[in-house]
Amino acid sequence: MNRLNFKIIAVLLILMLGVNFMACDVDVVQEDTITSLDLSETDVIDIARNVKNVLKWQSSNSPSANSHTIPHIFQDLRGGNAVSERDPVNWITGRDFNQFSTITPSQQSVQALWSKWFKGINRANTAIKNLEGFTDFSDESLRANLIAQSKFFRALFYFELAKHFGAVPLRLEAVESLEDAVVLPRANSVEDVYSQIVSDLNEALPNLASNPSEKYEATQGAAYALLAKVSLYNNDYQSAIDNANLVTGYTLEDDFVDNFRLSTEGNRSETILEVPFTSGQSGLGFETAEETSEIIGSGLWQMFAGISGVNTGWNNLVPTIEFVESFADGDERKLGTLVVGGEPQEGLTADDTSILSALFPSGAIQRKIYLTPSETQDLLDTGNTQQCDVNDIVLRYADVLLIKAEAQIMLNGAGAGDDALNQIAVRAGLGTSTGYTLEDLKYHRRAELSFEGYDRFTDLVRWGDAATVLAARGFSTGRDEYLPIPQLQIDQSAGLVEQNPGY
Repeated sequence: MNRLNFKIIAVLLILMLGVNFMACDVDVVQEDTITSLDLSETDVIDIARNVKNVLKWQSSNSPSANSHTIPHIFQDLRGGNAVSERDPVNWITGRDFNQFSTITPSQQSVQALWSKWFKGINRANTAIKNLEGFTDFSDESLRANLIAQSKFFRALFYFELAKHFGAVPLRLEAVESLEDAVVLPRANSVEDVYSQIVSDLNEALPNLASNPSEKYEATQGAAYALLAKVSLYNNDYQSAIDNANLVTGYTLEDDFVDNFRLSTEGNRSETILEVPFTSGQSGLGFETAEETSEIIGSGLWQMFAGISGVNTGWNNLVPTIEFVESFADGDERKLGTLVVGGEPQEGLTADDTSILSALFPSGAIQRKIYLTPSETQDLLDTGNTQQCDVNDIVLRYADVLLIKAEAQIMLNGAGAGDDALNQIAVRAGLGTSTGYTLEDLKYHRRAELSFEGYDRFTDLVRWGDAATVLAARGFSTGRDEYLPIPQLQIDQSAGLVEQNPGY
């Protein structure tokens, strides 16, 4: 036997064909889509390789075209690094996340974010089921690697859910039929979710490639880095240090900005996991594409950039005055993170950027999603500015060093993280120091990782700083640490899935 015959074992393949399913924590299989699909080995491999493409999804048409799932909304915007835009009324999604009172169980992007990660989990579950059930697979090492990669991405998707929603339902089996699409209650605690993440990563590790030059697939370096980060969130500091020490073969780029140049994509010594995008594609942009389509290009330049023409893009996610002024004197990361009015930028003179001082309260826009003037023109020539080829960075080595330093300080006090933090500080142009404290660590995590979309808000929450730092935005302790469970999920579960406190 060399083909699979499972009744809807290929839920994922149907998703790829554009059927949009909706349910509590799974994609319910509609009666008219239940068919017997005959999967070849190539089909099984393709389905497994497509699990990671969920990381490319930035928008969903469900429940509306304003259902944006861009990570920066939930971290940098909610975490106080930015406001939605110069006119906060226009970008509906961003406007709602400018303050906590308008983040509600019915907010469209809250529902879309939940759906995005659970659809990714079901993709991973389906890929694992396909791979394990296919007999006479021609390459057993490839089968083992693809199962391991699926477990890695399932762990990553659950980590994003745990950070933003807390204890969520744990579904580890593929949905093969309508009968399988039952509602599951939430896990007993967020620690239970972290335990499953750690289990998936440990099971994946032996069969992942040990290849630091691979940036677009799950590798052992990515698994150890994610294990270190999950351990930090779970207050398991020794495990965070141990796993960080196992992330080898990576080095900091000499120039901080090289992490964000188009010309270095796919070849950065610092990148551990990167999401590749391609520009110039015809067809839909990120806003009009369904969540289930295979997005090719990124819409983030259109949303957040437009640097070369100053207002060529939409210039959402505008840095706050407080964030712009938060950088220490001499910290080179400021101009690696921001385009500041009156300061030169690649391809732009100080005169070119001076208009920013008049256009934006902080006199700056973000710089990490950047195209030089010639690269901008190349994008404009394609006629589709929602198909940019600026990649997302999910994990990089600087984050690993910061995780290690924080865990060392938490275990052994000030100065314990000096070696790791000095690598970060020297690259930033700040020189070496001794006796780094937790407050020093907090400064460097913000200066290093802001506007990459994966850390700021949840860092504040786990440090216990959110209520103070975000007081002006109405942060309420006991409520706003997590997003609400989408109201649709509560309603469809008939009360089995409980809401987060305060909503």
